[in-house]
Amino acid sequence: MLRRFSTQAGHPVIFPDDALEGARTQPVSGTYTAAEALERMLAGTRLTFVRDEPSGSFAIRGSTRPPPAASPQGSRPRPPASPGPADANGRDTPIELSPFTVSADGDESWLATSTLAGSRLNTPLRDTGASISVLTSEFLKDLGAIELSDAVGYAVNVHMDTNEGTNVNDNGSMFNFDASRVRIRGVEATVTRNYFRWGLQSDSYNSDRIEENRGPNSILFGIGSAGGVVNTLTKRANLSRNFQQASLVVGSDDLYRGTLDVNRRLLDGKLGLRLNTVYSEMGSFRHHAFTDTQRAHLAATWQARPATQLRVDYEIGLIESVGSRPAPAYDGVGLWRAAGAPTVATPQTSNLGPRGLTQYATNARRLTYLEQAGAVFNYQGQNRATGNSDPILDARVVDFSVNPVGPYNRRDANFQAFTAIWEQRLGRHTFAELSHNLQFVNRETFVAGQGRVENATLYADPHQFLPNGQPNPFAGRLMFEGGRWNTSTQRQKSHNTRLMFSHEADFGRWGNYRAAIMGEHEWRKDINRNWVEVWEGRPFNTAPENDQNHVWRRFYVTEGDWATYHSGTGPLSGLLRNVPDPTTPGRALNSTWVPFNQAGQRDVVEHQDTALVGGHARYLSGRVILGVGVRKDILHLRTAQAQRDPANNQWSLGAPNVVREHEKYEGTTRTLGAVGHLTRQISLFYNFSNSINVPNAQHRILPDGRTPPNSEARGQDFGLRFSFFDDRLSVRLNRYTVDMIGATGGGFSGSVDNPTGLNNRILTALLNNGLITAAEVDARTFTTNEATIDRKLEGYEFSLNGAVTKNWRLSATYSYSDGYDSNIAPEVKAWAAETIPWYLRYGNVVTGAVGTNGQLMTVAESVAQWEADVQRLRWIREGDLILGNRKHKFSLLARYAFDRGPLKGLFGGAGYRHQSKAPTGFDVNSKLLYSAAQGETDAFLGYRLRTSFGFLKKGLSLQLNVKNVLDETDPRITTWREDGVRVSRALIVAPRSWRLTGGFDF
Repeated sequence: MLRRFSTQAGHPVIFPDDALEGARTQPVSGTYTAAEALERMLAGTRLTFVRDEPSGSFAIRGSTRPPPAASPQGSRPRPPASPGPADANGRDTPIELSPFTVSADGDESWLATSTLAGSRLNTPLRDTGASISVLTSEFLKDLGAIELSDAVGYAVNVHMDTNEGTNVNDNGSMFNFDASRVRIRGVEATVTRNYFRWGLQSDSYNSDRIEENRGPNSILFGIGSAGGVVNTLTKRANLSRNFQQASLVVGSDDLYRGTLDVNRRLLDGKLGLRLNTVYSEMGSFRHHAFTDTQRAHLAATWQARPATQLRVDYEIGLIESVGSRPAPAYDGVGLWRAAGAPTVATPQTSNLGPRGLTQYATNARRLTYLEQAGAVFNYQGQNRATGNSDPILDARVVDFSVNPVGPYNRRDANFQAFTAIWEQRLGRHTFAELSHNLQFVNRETFVAGQGRVENATLYADPHQFLPNGQPNPFAGRLMFEGGRWNTSTQRQKSHNTRLMFSHEADFGRWGNYRAAIMGEHEWRKDINRNWVEVWEGRPFNTAPENDQNHVWRRFYVTEGDWATYHSGTGPLSGLLRNVPDPTTPGRALNSTWVPFNQAGQRDVVEHQDTALVGGHARYLSGRVILGVGVRKDILHLRTAQAQRDPANNQWSLGAPNVVREHEKYEGTTRTLGAVGHLTRQISLFYNFSNSINVPNAQHRILPDGRTPPNSEARGQDFGLRFSFFDDRLSVRLNRYTVDMIGATGGGFSGSVDNPTGLNNRILTALLNNGLITAAEVDARTFTTNEATIDRKLEGYEFSLNGAVTKNWRLSATYSYSDGYDSNIAPEVKAWAAETIPWYLRYGNVVTGAVGTNGQLMTVAESVAQWEADVQRLRWIREGDLILGNRKHKFSLLARYAFDRGPLKGLFGGAGYRHQSKAPTGFDVNSKLLYSAAQGETDAFLGYRLRTSFGFLKKGLSLQLNVKNVLDETDPRITTWREDGVRVSRALIVAPRSWRLTGGFDF
């Protein structure tokens, strides 16, 4: 322990071996000067120390004084007497670290010791009832992690969200550059940084640790995800020593990255400054995709007085990237190729299927810009090749390196984040913390084909002649084409002010108590603008954003040249100017941007006020620990919803009839935890906590299209914790349950089972037949796009982490996660029970909807079809498995380091992550369909050379990390068609990649 202290503090420690015989130092976690930390370590022993000021070294020696009483088992160490402010009698008073602060300095290799995540107070992990896992900085370094997604595969019951089991727009993952979507226990998690809400990706260059708190936790958040919280703790300034470190990274797919970490101790240890910077260029095995990052983070700590500390963090950054759909290209040529890839001299109107052709609509203009020809043609009534629209899983047809949406899918973000924290000790055991967090984020996003897969579908041009009659130089060529070329901007700004007080009182045999109160106000503003490229002047439809006015773009590929397989550069290379209109001689067309839809133009302002009371109680010398908390949250949500501007008919927030909505949400959440230490090595724990979640303001449910109420989640965890090898290895086994009540997610949108469509169809038919009045239609009309649902989650989790021996580090996790949906769409069932009998009174009335037999359906037939659809798509899931949930997950990572002999300094390790199959939907016989299981192997090898080389005073280290060692690249099937044979959706797997990191201490 003393050697580790010497390494971390940067001060030599000298001691005779006989002086340490039988002595056991105390664990210390927190931020202290070197002398304070050493004195805490020696508390409860017969050891003392003296310091040689010129050299900064410490000498340990024995003492004849009886040792002070050791800390109660399981409690946090009591502060020893240390140099500090004098009291009225001139005696030194002890200094305690603020309980609102946790530092990664106490982490030991892969094993963390304390956290704020369980109670808002700095608490040893062994005394925490909540299910919390920590990925330390050493763990992240061994993995070669750059982003959050590089590490979470080795956390407990965590995986990246890939939207399995849903009909998803794969462009959604590219539309906003934000924090990686992470799921805990199958539910989307809340992402924070330093316990403040965080909306961007975290980077390891300034990350000290990643904490994963599983399940609802009302102490950390009252309004948040039922899955839990993923928090990143950033690096802090060190008051005890100077250091400077740098790293250079090169890797596959044109990876070039450099980081710098410099810490300076100033003003005799009262001021610390730490600067971290990163410059990174990260390519991709997918063509045109990349992420370039430039970020700088400055942390300062000022110990103004022994009882007063100010910490300031400031980060500024620029992130530029081109994204790619996670899925392969889709098949628009398979049937055409099977028919012999025919070309035609004139547009075909019949016998299309056998020839692998389809026809564009004959009653709608389709003005398409051919990028290679630099001209616009009207493809109304023309043909193109067709396929089965399934993802192309044969790399010989389309290689998996193809990025179908091409270089246009650009995402840029610039941001600033500032945090100031003032900590004040008001008494020996009373502390206050005042903090303020400020964030600015600006995003610019470009998306090819928002909400459409046709921009990612490979087609072919079968025409021998262009629509104007000229020979077609591209006849028989493969191509991509599509519409909805979008651009969006998002401006986010947030202020969060938090005031906390804590007090500790020790009543001896009657227990030790810590109480905390918190008040918080958070203000957030989110401005969204989303545009689509159209022809200027509304030439073909009065609604500017209508499909008739969209600019369609076509890009012909060079067969076999995978870099050309994409939908073109789009408006990234400029809007179109003065192109001849093929439908109106003499007219020139220009493209422009107009608001895409009503929902895409939104201003949202949120005010959230929070009050929290919590505390800990310790009994029986720290063998029994209780934790409680009550939190009240009130959220005011003000939204400006766009309306049509009468001047140009565009959706606008400046229109005179703009609707400004105000929603108020509030709720009280609670937590209760208990830990019992049966022995030093065995503990029992229990935790209950709940959370609430605010619904999406755009969701509408029955009976009248109202906004859904708050949903609630209630979670329980209980289990056993073991520690081995003098607390170097921790094992935790727990069972959990989570009940989610009233969440939206039953899903309707525009699908056939939406009650809105059925209702409108029948009301229109009854009105047209004179059976009801217009007033009755108005009274019965509603708009709904969602339904509520309850969900039950339960399972088991196991984790093992730490050091088996001095040379071996080991991390192992396993989770079993089960769950089912229940009480699906109760408001729809209630509406159907009341309304369907009324519909059937007019069962023989003919509607305007066409049935599967090609005939107009009656009201009774429409009702029967809707009931079948809603049963097949929604209610069949009642009591069944949760789509996308993988029951079994496990990971194993091991590391061995040589500390003697000719291999001294060499270390290496390997890991494997596995997830079992997941239910993804139902076939036509209502049988569950599953995706395949998946796994991936990682490995690393490194060497630490401690010999000085010139300015490299502490040597250098080299580390090679390899991901997907076995190079398993078969696409992962996530969704099947209803026949259970055809693939609906698959994910591309990145091939084997490597990173070589050089670390320098100078």
